[in-house]
Amino acid sequence: MRKIYYSDQAAINGLINKSHSLCEDEKYSQVNTMIQNIKKDGYEAVRNYTKTYDGPNLNENQFRVSEKEIEEAFNKVDDEFLKALDLAINNVEIFTRNS
Repeated sequence: MRKIYYSDQAAINGLINKSHSLCEDEKYSQVNTMIQNIKKDGYEAVRNYTKTYDGPNLNENQFRVSEKEIEEAFNKVDDEFLKALDLAINNVEIFTRNS
C-alpha cells in the first residue's frame, strides 16, 4: 500500500475542524461512537455495523480477502484512483487520531 503524506499539520487540522463544524453534531457523535466501538470490540463491531447498514450477517472468514483478490483489484484501478484512496485513508487516520 502506498501512503501519501501531507506535511502541513495545521492545514490538516483546519480541514478537520472545518469538516466537523459543517457536520451536524449528532452525525459526528454517531461516527465517533462507531469508531470507539470498533477500537474496543474489533471484528464484532464491524460485523454488527455491516449487518445493520449493509444487510448481510457475515462471519469472520467472509471478511477476509486473499492476496490474489487484492492484487486483481489493484490491477483494475488507475493511478488517480489509488492516489485518492491513499489520501482518504490518510485523512481517516488523522481524523481517528484527533477523535
